[in-house]
Amino acid sequence: MDVTLTINGRDFSSRLTQYSVEQEITYPDMVTTLDGSEHYGRPRKRDIINFRLMMFDDNQAQEDYDILTASTLIVTYTNPQAQNQLKVERVMKVTSNLSAAFGIRSWNGLRYYTGGSIMLRSVMVE
Repeated sequence: MDVTLTINGRDFSSRLTQYSVEQEITYPDMVTTLDGSEHYGRPRKRDIINFRLMMFDDNQAQEDYDILTASTLIVTYTNPQAQNQLKVERVMKVTSNLSAAFGIRSWNGLRYYTGGSIMLRSVMVE
């Protein structure tokens, strides 16, 4: 895949098996003018990234898990559907269930990646 995905300085691009960027569009407010017409405010777009990774060793899985559970994720990525495919940097948060994507080993407490899908959602909207 010819895409970029970097989260808090760690490059995930070479380990992607599935990758997509979608946009969630919301209409924040509706204004009713004096003539009774309803007008929506400017639509806002929020990027959502879904991805899966190739299987890897347990130490790397623990490091990736620690990165994804950070309170702030600075994500640099490209959108394959966009015409310009420029790199975009956003503050994002994980909205998928990381416990489903990363299991836990009982004998040593390390996490390992089970192959689940991981979803990141942009915190700020445009």
